[in-house]
Amino acid sequence: MTTSASSTSNSGIENILMEGSPIRTLVDGVLKDGSSSELTTYIELFNQFYPFLKTLTDSIDPSTGEILKHVDYSYCFYDDHKNPVLCFTADWTFIIGFHSEQFSDDDRFYNLTVTPYATMHVDFSVNTYTGPAKIAVGPSIEFVHFRAPISFELETRDKFCYSGDLNIKPISLLTTATAEFLECEITIPEETTRCQWDEGVGAKIFEVLLTEGYGSTLLDRVCFDSN
Repeated sequence: MTTSASSTSNSGIENILMEGSPIRTLVDGVLKDGSSSELTTYIELFNQFYPFLKTLTDSIDPSTGEILKHVDYSYCFYDDHKNPVLCFTADWTFIIGFHSEQFSDDDRFYNLTVTPYATMHVDFSVNTYTGPAKIAVGPSIEFVHFRAPISFELETRDKFCYSGDLNIKPISLLTTATAEFLECEITIPEETTRCQWDEGVGAKIFEVLLTEGYGSTLLDRVCFDSN
């Protein structure tokens, strides 16, 4: 959708910038915060699509950039030498933040894209230790995967456009298996030993989508020509 700068386009601007709209939230926040790490604007935008999580986002300090909330629990059985043999773990993670990028190419003079995002998932695993190997199997449930890229661009020096998309991935259940191996270094002549688990390898066993994903146009593409 392309609109010229006229009385019709001015009416369109008023509708787009109406109180409570996503673009109004974004513009107000940019003008108010003036900080590339301030999350207030993006939390407000997130709450428009996930109002039932507002209690969770109310506890977030918006001035610290990307927010990570993390809770984990682990219970292990040990051998006679106090080495872990079998462990059960549960892990809950919630991340909300944004990233931005700017570029120019053959199709546009300048583009700035700001992408608020959020993810929330719970992971369970059973870990068994056999000598220098650690095997883990368990499910992971992703409840939230939200992205809302909003683009502002100058197609030419006289033509300004903006647009926005919304992408919400389905709630999914994923089960994986991973294997890690112990790597050790021996320092000579000090004869000290330093060991650590490598990054390991993993494989997806199965994945089930529990809901349908959702994608839509958050903001229709609108352009204004100053000529």
